[in-house]
Amino acid sequence: MNSMVLALLTFLIGSGGSDLLDYASPSAYWKEKQVALSIESMTKELTPPAPADISGPLEDLNSPDSQVRQQSSKKIAEAGVAALPALEEAARSGSPQVSHTAKSLIRQIESANRPLAIRRLMAIRELGELKDKSAVSALEPLLKEKEPFVADYAREAIDRINGKSVARSHAVNLRDDVWLLPAGCRAVGQVLGPTGGPVSVEALLTDMPLQAGANRESLAEGVQHTILTAAQSVGNVRFESLSFGISGDVAEQSGYVVLIARGKYDARALADFCHRQQMPSNRVGGAEVFQPPGGEMALLFPSDEYAILIGSPRGVDLPIQEILDALNTRQGKLRDVPEMKKLVEQAPAGQPLWAVATVTPAYAKAPILEPFRTLELQSRAANGHVELSFSAIGTDPAKAKSVAQSINAGAQQAAEQMQHMQDFIPAMAVFAKAMKTVRCEAVAGNATVSASMDDSQSPLGLLLVPMLATAHPQAGPATRPAR
Repeated sequence: MNSMVLALLTFLIGSGGSDLLDYASPSAYWKEKQVALSIESMTKELTPPAPADISGPLEDLNSPDSQVRQQSSKKIAEAGVAALPALEEAARSGSPQVSHTAKSLIRQIESANRPLAIRRLMAIRELGELKDKSAVSALEPLLKEKEPFVADYAREAIDRINGKSVARSHAVNLRDDVWLLPAGCRAVGQVLGPTGGPVSVEALLTDMPLQAGANRESLAEGVQHTILTAAQSVGNVRFESLSFGISGDVAEQSGYVVLIARGKYDARALADFCHRQQMPSNRVGGAEVFQPPGGEMALLFPSDEYAILIGSPRGVDLPIQEILDALNTRQGKLRDVPEMKKLVEQAPAGQPLWAVATVTPAYAKAPILEPFRTLELQSRAANGHVELSFSAIGTDPAKAKSVAQSINAGAQQAAEQMQHMQDFIPAMAVFAKAMKTVRCEAVAGNATVSASMDDSQSPLGLLLVPMLATAHPQAGPATRPAR
C-alpha cells in the first residue's frame, strides 16, 4: 500500500497532466461501468438534466408545518442539479429557516451530483479519444457551459478529434500570488504546475521499478480506482501553481510556513470532505478555517481558485487574517518589504520553480546557511532536462568552501542511502539518480549548487530542493563550517 501511495503521488506531482482526471483512463472507467463505447452511448451521457419548477416547494420551506417542510425538501432534492440556481437564491433569503434549509439542500445535491459530473467529463474525454468527427456537433454546445471543466474538456475533445494535441496554459498573473504571502516571510518561491493533458498511467508504470512479484496491471488498476474514488468524492482538481513562504523567525517554537495553491476545484466539496473527517473548524473574517487535531495547521478553501495551508509550532503564529485580507484586496503587505521586493523582482519570470530568501538570524542557526546573506534558486527546462541552480551570496570564503564540501558529501551519502531504499521502495531509484547530479562549488564567499534531471524525473525535483538546502553527512563536528 505504501508503494501504491508513493507511486500515485509521483504521478500527480507532475508527470504531465494538470488535472486529477488526467490520470484516469476513460475506457477503463466505462468498462467498470459496463457501458459499451460508441458515439451514441457517450453522446447520451452529455444530456443535462431537464429544468424543474420548484417554486412551490421553495415557498413551503417557510411553512410552520414541519411535515410540509420535510416533503418540500424531499421534492427539491429529487430535482437535483436543476434546483441549484433557485436554491442559491433561496440561501440568501431573509428567513433564517429558508436560508439554512436551502444551504443544506445545496450541499446534499452537490454531493450526490459529483459522481454524475465526473461521469459527464469522462464521456467528453472518451468522445475525444474516439476521434469521430460526427461527435463535434454534440460537443460544440458544451463550449458555452458554465459547469466547471465542461467547456475546457469539450474544447480539448474537439481539438483531439481534429488531430491537435492538448495544451493548457498558465494564468498570466500567477507570479502575483507571491505577494499574497504574509509580510513576515523572508523565504518565498513558486512552483508552476504542468500544462499537459491526459497521461497514461500504464505508460508511466512501464519504466517505473517495482517490488519483486508486483503486477503492473494490478497496480495501474489500483491507481485508477484511487483517482476515480477521490474525484467522485471531491470533484476534479486542476493544479496551476504553488506559492510558498517561510517566516523569518521560524524555529522550533515560533514562525510559520504558508502554502497557497492555485488552480480550479470545488471548494465546498473539500470543505464537506473535512467535515466528514470530523475536522474541527472555526470562522476567521467570515471564512471557515479547518484545524486538524493538534492545532499546528490551518486549512482554508476561500474560493474555487485558491486553497491555503498554514503551519506553525503550537499554532500560535498563524497569519490567517493577513492572508485573507491580501486575497480580498489583491494587495498583500510582502510587497512593502524592500529587501524581499528586490529579490522577487530579480528572479526571472516563467521558471518552473524558483525561490529567494534573505538569511535572517533564525535561518543562520543552520550551519549550512550561516555564512550567507541571500539565497536564490532558479530552474530551466531545456533539451529534455530540468536544470536547477541554487546560489548563496556571502563574504567568508573559508566558510563557503566548508559548506560546499558538506553539501557534496551529503548529496553522495543521500544517493547511497536512497539506493539501499530501492529494495523496499523501488520508486526511490529516481531520487538516487537525481541526487548523483548534485554539485556544489565555492568561489570567494559565494556557493553554487547545481543539479540536473531528465523529464521523467522532473516531478521529483520539487522534493530534491529541500535536500539541496540541508544535505550534509551525519559525521559530526568535522562537517560543520568553521567559525
